[in-house]
Amino acid sequence: MPLFEEAAQLWSLSHSSQDDEAAMKRATDAWTVNYCVRSRHSVLKSRWRNFFRTDIGCDSYDGGSEESGLEMMMNEARRLRCGVVAMAALVLCVPLVLCVRGGAQMADQIKVDFAVDAGPVTHLGSGMLQSISTTQPESKYITPLAMHGWRLNGNKPEQYHVMPFDYYDRVKSFGTTNVYYELAAMGVPKPADRSKLAAWYQQREVLIAAIMKRAAAEKKNFTWEIWNEPNLKVKPWAKPNELDQAIFDDEADWFEVWDRTYRAVKAVDPKAKLYGPSYSAPDVAMMLRFVDHCIAAKTLPETINWHFGELWDYPAVVAAIQEKTKAAGYNVAFGAGESVHAGTDNNLDAGFPAYLFATAERLHMEMLHATWTSSPMAGDPQADAAEMAGLVTREKKIPRGAWWTYKTYGDMTGRLAAVSVTAESRSDGLASVDAAKKTATVLLGARKATGGPVDLQLVGLNAAGLVDTSDAAGSGHHWVHVVVEKIPGTEVDLPAPVLLSDRMLDAGKNGELKLPLQVGYRGALVVKLSAGSAPSGAQKAVGKVADDAFLWHHSPTLDVFEGEDMPIEASQAHTRETKLNHASGMAYSAVAFKQIGDKATYSFTLDRARTAQFWLRMLQDKNGAIVDVTLDGKRLCDPIDLRAEKHAMHEVRCGAMPVGVGKHAIAFTVAGKNEKSSGYEFGLDAIRLADVDQEVVLAVTPGVTAEGVTPNYDAVPDTKTVSVQPVKDSAGIHFALPAAVGPGKYHLTIGYALHPGGQRFDLLLDGEPVGLQRNSGGKTDEVKPGVDASDFGTIMITPGPHVLQFICADKKPLDSGFKVSSFVFTRYVE
Repeated sequence: MPLFEEAAQLWSLSHSSQDDEAAMKRATDAWTVNYCVRSRHSVLKSRWRNFFRTDIGCDSYDGGSEESGLEMMMNEARRLRCGVVAMAALVLCVPLVLCVRGGAQMADQIKVDFAVDAGPVTHLGSGMLQSISTTQPESKYITPLAMHGWRLNGNKPEQYHVMPFDYYDRVKSFGTTNVYYELAAMGVPKPADRSKLAAWYQQREVLIAAIMKRAAAEKKNFTWEIWNEPNLKVKPWAKPNELDQAIFDDEADWFEVWDRTYRAVKAVDPKAKLYGPSYSAPDVAMMLRFVDHCIAAKTLPETINWHFGELWDYPAVVAAIQEKTKAAGYNVAFGAGESVHAGTDNNLDAGFPAYLFATAERLHMEMLHATWTSSPMAGDPQADAAEMAGLVTREKKIPRGAWWTYKTYGDMTGRLAAVSVTAESRSDGLASVDAAKKTATVLLGARKATGGPVDLQLVGLNAAGLVDTSDAAGSGHHWVHVVVEKIPGTEVDLPAPVLLSDRMLDAGKNGELKLPLQVGYRGALVVKLSAGSAPSGAQKAVGKVADDAFLWHHSPTLDVFEGEDMPIEASQAHTRETKLNHASGMAYSAVAFKQIGDKATYSFTLDRARTAQFWLRMLQDKNGAIVDVTLDGKRLCDPIDLRAEKHAMHEVRCGAMPVGVGKHAIAFTVAGKNEKSSGYEFGLDAIRLADVDQEVVLAVTPGVTAEGVTPNYDAVPDTKTVSVQPVKDSAGIHFALPAAVGPGKYHLTIGYALHPGGQRFDLLLDGEPVGLQRNSGGKTDEVKPGVDASDFGTIMITPGPHVLQFICADKKPLDSGFKVSSFVFTRYVE
């Protein structure tokens, strides 16, 4: 029975005689079991039944008007992500108000329809700003990326006439379609004295003509960019510390330079293509003023472009500009001359480019990868170095994780399939079908900071020739060969993507599959499809599976309690705040603590007993308090200092402890404040609980053999650490898991000391990258001594010897390093 028909039947039963509660229970149980089987959800049936009952603290039926009830249901469903049930209620137009106090994070719903032809793969998303030399990186690392655009500007006056010409042939040898030449000042500064402008314009026009004639003689077909980020050079808009670089008196002054340069280029070659305005961000009002001016002056470029900004804003900007240009009879192209966010964490992400490529293909908009990050690992800055904007490592010029995402996109051939995502989706991607090869590829990555679980629905597999039906007449199976790979987010080199699963799956006669996946916020997932064949013998329908733990997202069993929804008793005023976007439910509970001893107690209810691992997600701020945390009167963790330089949410991993059925109380008591804090600010975003099956804590002792580890202890509050001193930029700690530890998938948590001399580091376990880059240090006024416990994610591990390798991401003196206290391996119940 379809899901919504089942929901309708359930709703009908809920409005029948109150004496028929048994029938109601049977219906909810049946509907719950069917849903759980189809979605592989691990939430207990009773939790779903509670959606339709009133014993969890809110009414399931609002007796008010249908309109108000529906509006309340939609708002509550959005905030609590009760996707499936909320959709059922919405279709039925039933005024339900769904309330949940715990549950697993709902998966994003992404649908790929291979029967729909969404146009050819253009590779418009693959482009670059500079980042090469005449020999590096090697061509074998560039050609496979199918670069569509390359911007060759040169950042010094002497480079303006050299770099684009010297690099043009090499860039075109990679198959690049568009090569951009920035004209800008061309080494001749714009005079502040307007009486000298006429001579400057004349000199400029002579230079432009000479450059363009040379390009024609050498058969170099450039697209001409008039200026780089001119909005930052307009005096009223310039940053206070960059006023000396502001060369345009106002917007009209900039428009005059644009018009004169445009006409100078067209005077030499009427068919020449121009590219601009290259503003530093896609400010809609500013972009539309530029477009209006160019339409009136007849100086509209062939490609309208800008730099950076948020990708999710691009569609609205493109639509607003197209409305004006099409009405005026123009058909312009679009581009981002510098894309991907600033900062190492984003520029080197393996996952974010998938969202970049998807946006490029949907908008038919060219994206050029650029970064100005300055760090020893990333380059200084990357766009000036031959490192493909960080896609290859600095020293050896070999691929990082993000390079493999670009290569996957470069390997996508044929046509695009239709990909449907919601506006709220944390992940995004694109899919291609090669009809000649009868293969398909899906590339997914995070488009928001969290990433998370994804239900990937694949339909139209029959129409795309991706299903083998030779076995259908006999067994009724329709086989598809499905390979899933992970491209981890790591700053060290990555030899190849990590195989997660290699299977034959039955797509049924309709040619459909549903894969529950986990998209990490720094990593990408690749799903490769082709017509399969009937598995034989013991292989059955599972094929070769490297590790399902990294594939299926319904693990571990998880309860989430939002702070703003939990009942609270507090000694001071408390409010529900919605001003912080990083809050998990777009809101959090704030308590106005005033003094030591102030207390806030939150309560939650569990429907079963278990040993649970607790995570506390709380607000950090310059005015943050130090709080003690107890659960049912027992200390849950060491005091937590919530003082930090930045106003943001921070998650603290507490210990695992047994908890029973029923109501529990978690209390936060002010124990003091950091000497740099001027208040006792406190905010609770959420509490997470995960079922623990087994936990192994390995303390670092002098008996642990290591390379680059000092044998002496360094005392820090409440624990001890050993110092890891890098030897040749790395240090390895050897340890052994006891034989009593069963093989399987564990979450790895490492305790390390925070101290001003600490370094950023990448982590490898037995040679494989693990988790995100961590920082054990920072500025003295931002780092307090102590031990931080960071979760490095899920790993597969067996009893016996292992090695953890810490790879330096900083170039600091050897008297700094890492101070490691313990490794914790936790196996969770699924």
